[in-house]
Amino acid sequence: MGNLVSDEIHVGDVQTKFLLTIKDGTTVVDVSDPVDSWFIKFEKPDGTLADLVAAFETDGTDGKVFVLSNITTLVIDQAGKWKMQARVGISTTSPASLWYSNVEEFQVFEVL
Repeated sequence: MGNLVSDEIHVGDVQTKFLLTIKDGTTVVDVSDPVDSWFIKFEKPDGTLADLVAAFETDGTDGKVFVLSNITTLVIDQAGKWKMQARVGISTTSPASLWYSNVEEFQVFEVL
C-alpha cells in the first residue's frame, strides 16, 4: 500500500498551506512591524485573480506569510498552472514601504 499523503495539489483540496517569504533582494524582510496589509494574490489557470489576507508563519521576523485553501475564499477548482505572489504594505515607515515576494508557480492536478 502506498503513502496516502501527497505533495501534489489536487482540485478540491482544502487546508493546503501556501507559504511565501518576503525578501528585499536576497535579504528577508522583517514584516513584524505594524503592517497595513499582507495579502497573497493567486492567479488561476483561466486568469481569474483572488487576493487573500495572509497570516504570519511565526511572528513576522522571518518574512513568512501564508494562507490556507478552503471552501469559500480560496477554492482549488481548476487543474493547471497557478501563480501566487505575496504583498506586504507598511505605512509606519518613512517613506511607506511595499514589498512583494517572487511570483511562484504551482501545478494543480485533476483527481481520478
